[in-house]
Amino acid sequence: RQFYRSFMCPYHSIDTLYYTFFFNDTATTEIYTLSLHDALPISVNELKQKLEDKEELILYDVRSEQNYKSHNIGGILISVDDLFYQSELIPQDKTVVVMCEIGVKSSAVVEYFQKVKNMNNIFNLKGGIQEWIGNGYKVERK
Repeated sequence: RQFYRSFMCPYHSIDTLYYTFFFNDTATTEIYTLSLHDALPISVNELKQKLEDKEELILYDVRSEQNYKSHNIGGILISVDDLFYQSELIPQDKTVVVMCEIGVKSSAVVEYFQKVKNMNNIFNLKGGIQEWIGNGYKVERK
């Protein structure tokens, strides 16, 4: 199946969000209900330690370009849609961390790759960039 498009639907519960994935080889729409608690998290402290230890990581930032330029911790700026389009390029042999502003959008992305693509090397930055900033860690501005 080839990924076509996705969008996040607001939902009244803070613990659950709907993420809809469209695939262009079927006439149906597949809908996944993703819990914010199911994606494998990595804390900002754990990530900071891995970066200090120079552990080989792939960082994907799925925020807007404006937010990325305003404050980021490095990594590859990529839209959620582009990440799905290029999912075959996500390495299976390295730790991959996906981040967004507060960890909600990235959580849905990570859970999708864990549950649907059976990837166990991909993690959500818990609390996102705001948690990183809240811990007093340095950010870049571009």
